[in-house]
Amino acid sequence: MLNSSYGILSLLPVVISLVLAFWKKNVFIALLAGLFTGAFIIGADVGSFFIGFDAIASVFASASSAKTTYFLLLTGSLVFVVEISGGVEGLILYLTEKKDIVKSKMDAQLISFIAGLFIFVDATSSIAITALIGKPFFEKYKLPKEKLALISNSTGSPIAWLIPFGGAGALLTSVIHNVLLNIGIEESAFNIMIKSIGFQFYSISILVIVSISIIFQVEIGKMKRLTQELDTNIEITNYKTKIPKGKRALARNMVIPIVLLMLSIFIILFYTGNGNPMIGDGATAVFTGGCVTLFFTAIYYIYQKLTTMETYIQWCFEGMKNIFPIVVILVLAYAFGDIVSQLGTAEYIARFAQYIPPSIVLVMILIISSIISFSSGSSSAAIILLMPIMLPIAYSNGIPLNYVIGAVVSGAVFGDQSSPISDSVILTSSVTGTDVMNHVKTQLPYSGLALGISMMLFIALGFAL
Repeated sequence: MLNSSYGILSLLPVVISLVLAFWKKNVFIALLAGLFTGAFIIGADVGSFFIGFDAIASVFASASSAKTTYFLLLTGSLVFVVEISGGVEGLILYLTEKKDIVKSKMDAQLISFIAGLFIFVDATSSIAITALIGKPFFEKYKLPKEKLALISNSTGSPIAWLIPFGGAGALLTSVIHNVLLNIGIEESAFNIMIKSIGFQFYSISILVIVSISIIFQVEIGKMKRLTQELDTNIEITNYKTKIPKGKRALARNMVIPIVLLMLSIFIILFYTGNGNPMIGDGATAVFTGGCVTLFFTAIYYIYQKLTTMETYIQWCFEGMKNIFPIVVILVLAYAFGDIVSQLGTAEYIARFAQYIPPSIVLVMILIISSIISFSSGSSSAAIILLMPIMLPIAYSNGIPLNYVIGAVVSGAVFGDQSSPISDSVILTSSVTGTDVMNHVKTQLPYSGLALGISMMLFIALGFAL
């Protein structure tokens, strides 16, 4: 018998929000509708119809959610100040004209892709920094910002789970360890997780697909049309640089803030992880790192006589204002996630897993994990819920645990990377300046192809057992 606090009703807010998101192409309306539908269901049960408003307010009761939200505002400020200070223009001129390093559309995309591969400790900082590095080159070479969003999101989330030395790896190890204790397996959770990396078929597939797209300039779906439209646009890039007369646009005015952001995030991860940056507090690191970067960037710009403190503060607020609509959407996404959690939506979906035949168990785990992650907008939710259910079932049926872990993580990453209510999607959209639904629709052909490849691999693996 399938049980959940609200049964099939728990699916209603998710269905409504996703239908509205794709139909009306407005994530704000979709999230509000889903949020208050869920609040009404809970309110009718508990006798209080303030649940929806409480969920929005309680977003800031969570230190992690609040810090990530503030970091988004700080990112808006940083993007604006490095551009208006001449840093963006200076970096473009340095790498394209002076050093002749970035010479083509492929080079512009590769610089972002490579950055995303190496910034693996935290997905949030990876997405933000990858976008910051790539954005000026995409504008220079008339590449769609949706492609930058695809690259940032397709490296940030997958790499975070593939490389087991960051926050995602720490979470996965912890969840696996608890399950192993319960079923009496003495093998190291970390060792099992390492063995599962080769079976994270989705993460591997999306990285291969995006790299092929970059190297061979092959686009699919709406991305192809966007690329062709920009190719016909011969307009020269206009920079927003506002520096005093006699001052030159310098690359270091962008490079130094980005390096400072990366270093400060790493140092804070090192400190909060008691010497191990891989288990540090990611939310604290990105928020504090953003504050530190903006502060020292101000001192550096004032020292160069590029601006005054009063003007710099105005720049910061202008950058925050530019990104504020996305911040509101992120807050609603967190609140919606809280409502969905109270409804038990993910638990309701997860309970279907126990009825899966062994031969197709792996591909069905992939599908269920994708549904949970897509519906909740969280890869962690799928992993935390499915691991305790599926690992014991797999163990009792002789299915290797590393296969199951790979299937769960693959589905979780697909859902998190593709859902319009995912914080990763919203963050990626904000830092690349892309509309949320445009990002989702242009990315889905790539992520859908990677999911299809993963399904075929897990079907073959299941029948080979």
